[in-house]
Amino acid sequence: MSTSVSRLVAALVVVGACLPRPAHAQAGTRGEGRLDDAAEEDPIASWARVLAEATAPRWIGPRVPWAPPSARPPVPMAVSSWTRPVTVHATDAVAQATVLRALRALEDAHAWMEDAGWGTPVSDAGRGGDDGLDLYLVSPRGSDASGTFDLPTAAPGEPDDAPPRSVQVGYDSRVAWTDLDTATTFASVDADVEPEALEACVTSAYAQAVLAGSDPAEAPAWRRALGTWLGWQITGTFCDPEAFSRAQARAERALVGHAPGSGEAGALLLAVLSARHDGGTGRFVRDLWQLARQRTWEGDALRAEPDLWHAIEHALQVSREPLVRIVPDLAVGRWFTGGRAGLGARAVPFFRDVPGEVVPAGRASWARMPRTLVHGEPELGPFGSAYALVDVEAAPPQSSLRVWLRGELGVRWSLVAVRLDRAGRELGRMEATPRREPRAYLPVELDATTAQILLVVTLLPWRAPEADEPDEAVRGFKLVVDRGPG
Repeated sequence: MSTSVSRLVAALVVVGACLPRPAHAQAGTRGEGRLDDAAEEDPIASWARVLAEATAPRWIGPRVPWAPPSARPPVPMAVSSWTRPVTVHATDAVAQATVLRALRALEDAHAWMEDAGWGTPVSDAGRGGDDGLDLYLVSPRGSDASGTFDLPTAAPGEPDDAPPRSVQVGYDSRVAWTDLDTATTFASVDADVEPEALEACVTSAYAQAVLAGSDPAEAPAWRRALGTWLGWQITGTFCDPEAFSRAQARAERALVGHAPGSGEAGALLLAVLSARHDGGTGRFVRDLWQLARQRTWEGDALRAEPDLWHAIEHALQVSREPLVRIVPDLAVGRWFTGGRAGLGARAVPFFRDVPGEVVPAGRASWARMPRTLVHGEPELGPFGSAYALVDVEAAPPQSSLRVWLRGELGVRWSLVAVRLDRAGRELGRMEATPRREPRAYLPVELDATTAQILLVVTLLPWRAPEADEPDEAVRGFKLVVDRGPG
């Protein structure tokens, strides 16, 4: 709206407010203590008010509701830090040495995140006995102290299975006096966690609690992804190897989505972004998180945009390296983890340390072709991937392998072929450029050193996913291989 029109509207509002009201309108409705504005308002004032309301800024994007407050675990023992505003709570069954180790890890996490610019938690008004952040060592694993704040309910059609996790985050209440949406939070860690994983779990729990407090509208899956990655950044280890193994075993699912089992795999993307844009220091990822924070100035539900997916997409557009270029490399990198760590040509340190099982793959051999490796199943979620391994060691010299991909409409598809030697080491790779046409073809030339061809198919959605809502871009595809002329 131009300046002159804005001034006219403002003048009309003032004039309408100053005009004398009819006597019957001034009398009002005494029984309710208000005026019947809809029936008695002056026409000019009414017109001016409608114009003013129509031009006032208002939020029309998605929203997420505030979760019900979480119940804090009833534990009798509390040990507070002398140097940092953090406290560890535990039952009498938890060994004193474990409590002290957890407190030291909590202090280290607070110091690292404060020095790195991630911020510190706000005061919880003494809910845990003091103003610091409270960490609870509780048993058994899987006890839900967080309610709906940390684990969304699966929507119809979504997988509802989730691995047992050693870390949970709880929410107390919103904070009204801050510039951005903020909440007071706490965290709990399984008291029976493996001793070697205690520091990583405490660190991840602290990080997730700080992140949840600074942006309570962000999806729980992103908080888990960041907590997993920050836990590794600070301690060099992982809290929940089982949860990460489960994420690797279901690589076809969305990288970071709405389903309760989603989250850990997102740490792979954060590690790639950090390696490419800040040399592994984490500054780029920290700035992405700050970019995704917002302020809800009206209404009861939180503004859900921008979220971390949007922050990543826009930041990468500015850097001229969109997600459609990064994710296919990430998908190949997921293959070179676990027992295959170190065999890939472009591995980042995080991938070499990923624990647990490797991603599964379909298999085919040179002797049995043509062959349909995948036909509709598994369906891929946003940035999910499927793998196939073709044994070509029996191929005669100067042979080639032909690969066809045909996917469902509505998304883009990435097809990457990686040549491997007998030890499984990467020799080279080629990729079919993603197009609007949901088809791809790759002719792969074979040489004497190539023993296997790894085929990686990845779904690339047209727009950034929405981790607060069920995945819509879920599609199937068909993958066919055959011997080429040679």
